[in-house]
Amino acid sequence: MKLTLGRKLGLGFGVILALMVFSAIMSYLKSADIRQIQDTALDLRFPSVEASRKLQRDVNQTQNKARQTILSGADPARRELAKKGFDGAWSDIEKDVAEMDELAPKWTLQANRDRLAEGKQRIPLLRNRWETWRIHSTRYWPKTRRTSTRITARSA
Repeated sequence: MKLTLGRKLGLGFGVILALMVFSAIMSYLKSADIRQIQDTALDLRFPSVEASRKLQRDVNQTQNKARQTILSGADPARRELAKKGFDGAWSDIEKDVAEMDELAPKWTLQANRDRLAEGKQRIPLLRNRWETWRIHSTRYWPKTRRTSTRITARSA
């Protein structure tokens, strides 16, 4: 078979056309993969990170409210306000853990699900410890009153 100039040009254009079709197909397939990764990030990873951030915020809030309860001393109004905040923060933690439980089956790594299970086991222990501190502070806190920067014992 003798390749004339016309056949060489036709063969060259055919090869270029085949490469363009191959390139277009590969671009389409890669864009579908990118779209799937993007959907996973928006539907799973972002909500998981957001739920983790909320859980961390609420755990810090319970720590703050437990500290406020302890430092309220003998002032029942401050103590009750801090206790309401403490209980509200714990209900938020329960909601955050429930949200993470919904997302956990979709996580790709088993290690992440194991970390969630470990954290769920530690949360009740943490609450019990803070409750113990709060109760302990109400039993043994002396009746005091604040005067400027000094704390003095109340006269009975």
